[in-house]
Amino acid sequence: EKPLPDIVAKLRSSDYKEVASAIEQFSPLDLSDRSLRRANLMGVVGGSIKLNGADLSGATLIAAKLVGAEAISVRMEGAYLSSARLEKSYLIRADLRRADLSSAKMINSSLMGANLAGANLVNTSLQGADLFRADLRGADLYNSKLQAANLDDTKMEGATLWDAELQGASFSGSNLDCVD
Repeated sequence: EKPLPDIVAKLRSSDYKEVASAIEQFSPLDLSDRSLRRANLMGVVGGSIKLNGADLSGATLIAAKLVGAEAISVRMEGAYLSSARLEKSYLIRADLRRADLSSAKMINSSLMGANLAGANLVNTSLQGADLFRADLRGADLYNSKLQAANLDDTKMEGATLWDAELQGASFSGSNLDCVD
């Protein structure tokens, strides 16, 4: 088994095949508290990956498949997660400010206390997701799927919910006065 610094070096590679190989070879993978700023993880598949406290600010995870990921307090400010698969993931207290999560699948994920201020959540699937006390100020949720999602006590000022599917969603304690 290779030491963790070798794995992190492979994940920083610009060679997509090398990155994918590292994820597959070392899955399940624990990258908790590691810095992967601006890493290119586009299209990677990682089962049971742990990213607790990791820094993926500005990282590219477009079309990544990280179903069931554990990413508590992860820093992903400005990350690119368009079309990512994050179903049943734990993104509790995650920093996703200004992240691009357009068309991502986050069904039944926990985003309790997550900071999604200014995030692009257009066409994102969040059915059954727990967004209790999340910060969605200025987030764009146009055409997103939020059926049965828990949005209790969320900060929603300036968020856009045009054409969002909200059947069964809960907004108890959330101020929707300044929401489009």
